[in-house]
Amino acid sequence: MKDNFNLKGLDSTVGFASHVGDPAPGDSELAKLLAEAGAVFYVKTNVPTAMMIAESVNNVFGRTVNPLNRKLTSGGSSGGESALLVFKGSPLGVGTDIGGSLRIPAACTGIFTLRPSLGRFPTAGCRSGLPGQEAVQSVNGPMTRTLDDLAYYSKAVVDAEPWHRDPRCIPIPWRGGVALPAKLKIAVMWHDGIVLPTPPVTRALRHTVEKLKAAGHEIVDWSPEDQAEGAQLLFRMFLADGGKSVKRELERTGEPLRPEMEGYGNAKELGALEYWGLHLERQAYQKRYLDRWRKAGIDAILCPVTPYSSVENGKFKHGPYLTLSLYIFISLLLFVSFVFLSHFARPFRHE
Repeated sequence: MKDNFNLKGLDSTVGFASHVGDPAPGDSELAKLLAEAGAVFYVKTNVPTAMMIAESVNNVFGRTVNPLNRKLTSGGSSGGESALLVFKGSPLGVGTDIGGSLRIPAACTGIFTLRPSLGRFPTAGCRSGLPGQEAVQSVNGPMTRTLDDLAYYSKAVVDAEPWHRDPRCIPIPWRGGVALPAKLKIAVMWHDGIVLPTPPVTRALRHTVEKLKAAGHEIVDWSPEDQAEGAQLLFRMFLADGGKSVKRELERTGEPLRPEMEGYGNAKELGALEYWGLHLERQAYQKRYLDRWRKAGIDAILCPVTPYSSVENGKFKHGPYLTLSLYIFISLLLFVSFVFLSHFARPFRHE
């Protein structure tokens, strides 16, 4: 499990030195549920500081690299989990996602993941890197090497009726055997209007589109017109406290602010009225995206996870492709984007 899931007697550092030697008093609700289902916990995996960097690096444990090529990143913030899985050190793991923390590591290492809608899997009893930040809700999800394992985990968790353990969980039972239409209408967002994907990613996207067309599905283009605003909203929400929650933990031990988190050192705190206004902007954004979705009559959006399959350690720069989660994962389950990239744009192996 990722190093933010509380397990009794063990640290949950979320990448902060201040949490070293601060063992959890009890297990998170998901850990309890999984233990009852027969799960065996044997390791906690590395995360970036506050789980707010797209690579898994911190001042406590250092950097987790990509087992397929150690010059490349395994992604973040669930990059310790993705590295362990692709290294075959574990059959299945659990990570979390707020702005790409499941999807980026899955794409970087070529595994499967599911970034579910809020309320599907329990989050109670976990440690947050930005405690109390709820403008963009964090979720947890499985990380696996096969689709069958992904479904197996998801069914096991939902069948355990997690809504009796976590008040945020929605009481919707597992619905097996759902029949999809023979022909789906899938929108393709080839780029986010900010940074063009690299050739391997574009090639993977084209390959997937060809396969979908050959299977009889309808493909339409999707405009990236809302992506820049979504990215700005996301980062404004993350920095609304002026970076105080991060600075507080760093100051407890004198730990330096990592260069990847420079924005938290320069952020300006919003007042309550400004913060409420930000929520209104988010809701308007969600409604506009919903209206676009319904008008287009689409079933899913297919898009890159990032502009690249992976990058050299320390060089991850762009994540706004994943700001689709501001709308889509609040309303629908979108799966296609990270499945195609994980298996058609894998990083080069390094022997």
